[in-house]
Amino acid sequence: MDVDAQLNLGLTYSKTNNHSAAESTFRRLLALDPSDTRTLRLLSTALLNQQKIDEGIQLLKEAVDSEQFRQDYKHWVEEVSINRSAKRSAMWSESIAVGSEEFVEGIKIKLGGKAKGRNTEKSDGVFTLSESQIPYSTVFAPQKDMLSSSNTHIWQTYEDITAG
Repeated sequence: MDVDAQLNLGLTYSKTNNHSAAESTFRRLLALDPSDTRTLRLLSTALLNQQKIDEGIQLLKEAVDSEQFRQDYKHWVEEVSINRSAKRSAMWSESIAVGSEEFVEGIKIKLGGKAKGRNTEKSDGVFTLSESQIPYSTVFAPQKDMLSSSNTHIWQTYEDITAG
């Protein structure tokens, strides 16, 4: 197997947002050399781009020291922001906390009494802490009623005052 050709193939898949193909390619390369930190980082990026957050971050941690991890993570966030390759995910925008079970439970403990009514859920290997959604129409219905004569006011106009 030509390692350089496979590496370039995986990079091409990544740049064209074919992250599952990039993942497969990088996994084949990693099988040849499990200590190759560059391939570990590339594989972790492919996983993160597929919302496989826990596995992607775990590989990043294995691949690099903490400073390198911070730089790689920052690079990944910037890349996604610039390319707009990530689509909005309700998991991130509608949750109080997202991550491993330990992390989410830790946040729930820190919230104390404020965590009452908030649920921990698992989806695709990722845990979220969120609150149940209540439709606005059931909460605010009385305030949406039609106006009645009891809540109107007759205004005198300037012409009415000067004519009198």
